[in-house]
Amino acid sequence: MFVTADLKMMGVAGDNSWGARPYPQYAIPAKNYSFRFSIVPEN
Repeated sequence: MFVTADLKMMGVAGDNSWGARPYPQYAIPAKNYSFRFSIVPEN
């Protein structure tokens, strides 16, 4: 069994393939994020 949990996902880079940053509307600001989840067995 595999579980993958992602809080957010940033968009691909800008107009080129050599290190451009994502456009602001697709970027995730650098700050502390947190989330929680529960794993509950099925009955």
